[in-house]
Amino acid sequence: GKGVPRDYLSSHYFLIHILSAFVAYASFGLSFIASVLYLSQSHALKSKQVGNFYHRLPPLKDLERFIFYSVVWGVFLLGVGIVSGAFWSNNVFHTFVVREPKSLASIITWFAYGFILLLRARSLIGERKSVVFVLLAFGLVLFTFLGTSFFGTKLHVGI
Repeated sequence: GKGVPRDYLSSHYFLIHILSAFVAYASFGLSFIASVLYLSQSHALKSKQVGNFYHRLPPLKDLERFIFYSVVWGVFLLGVGIVSGAFWSNNVFHTFVVREPKSLASIITWFAYGFILLLRARSLIGERKSVVFVLLAFGLVLFTFLGTSFFGTKLHVGI
């Protein structure tokens, strides 16, 4: 391959790329935690075994709203990360497209969460099912953030 130029970290696109991607993954992480709480509380309410812990949680509707605000921010920021990464790549390698697993996995993750938002916005799936999809989509985040590191790429090393 071409290798990574020595000054590749100096681009402002790189800083935008890293910060937006990191905060996007944090947003998806928050949506995952809130989804676990939502499903746990929902189950406790259905089985009429609501303990003190669940009384401290916000109502299900508020949790669901938080989940989807987190997903909206995650999708927006991951989109910014993908686009700024493409511009950074163009500055450094003179191509907008970097064919590497983490880049591809990020795009797949972005589409998956975007698709969930679309389904929910169009009321094609209900609250509970959409929360389950958000929970499952976090597997893509883990794969993108951690799993792609096993493919031995020159970029995104240790990221």
